[in-house]
Amino acid sequence: MLSLAHELRDTGVTANIVLARAIGEREDGRGSKTTPEEIASTIAYLCSDDVRMINGARIPSHGRP
Repeated sequence: MLSLAHELRDTGVTANIVLARAIGEREDGRGSKTTPEEIASTIAYLCSDDVRMINGARIPSHGRP
């Protein structure tokens, strides 16, 4: 990812990774999961102009316990 981010530098394109431990609906008292909606929201945010300076980052999306 860092190599790709470096190659894309100064092109207006960024390369980042969204990290999730487990994907699914949360169950009371059974570990932490990231919902698909939370992941989609994170990706949408990374596509916005507000974060165009983030490149080569690992973005944690680990849900809540």
